[in-house]
Amino acid sequence: VPLAGVFGVRTDVLFGLDPQGAEAAVRKAAALEKQEEYDAERSVGLWADLVRQYPRCADARFRLAGAYLKRGQPGDDGKAAEQFESILDETTDEELRYKCLDMLCFCYHRMGDDQSAVQTAKRCPPFHINSQSLLAKIDGYEKRNEVNKELIFLCLREICRCVRRMKYQHDDERRAALNRARKMLDLFKGEDERVGRLYDELNNNNCAA
Repeated sequence: VPLAGVFGVRTDVLFGLDPQGAEAAVRKAAALEKQEEYDAERSVGLWADLVRQYPRCADARFRLAGAYLKRGQPGDDGKAAEQFESILDETTDEELRYKCLDMLCFCYHRMGDDQSAVQTAKRCPPFHINSQSLLAKIDGYEKRNEVNKELIFLCLREICRCVRRMKYQHDDERRAALNRARKMLDLFKGEDERVGRLYDELNNNNCAA
């Protein structure tokens, strides 16, 4: 407290805990990152400096973890996982928690630690329990149609991804699965322009055989 008095600042500012200062610093760093062609090493340094300045800023730590994943040097996946875990230990922001769990599962899977990836995945709510699925059921919700259309697209996207990820015993089985997915997309071809991109994903990515 006396030291804060010497510098004429609050104690939370002195210890890098000022949320407004942290938010402004994150915005400034994000803008700086976009000014030049992306450089993974520079990005890691940028966010690491910000985390040292604001050690409790979850947004800065999340971005640092993302920079580690993009850099992809040996050990970076583990460093990213540590950041995501530390955020999960502290944050009460549900949306941020789900983002961290999503990325943490990816980290463990890429590290070859499928057991930890499975445990992380089980910490997430079931697919059918989320804000959109609940809003879609409320008759009086003014944007109910828009939410249902978005859910239809998300379901189609997940079907396509599942078809692509599955392992097949032979090519005929793989082709049959692809054709079923395409027929389902045909039903909604004129409803959403993004459906066309799902066709491209099916055609450009080989399913496992």
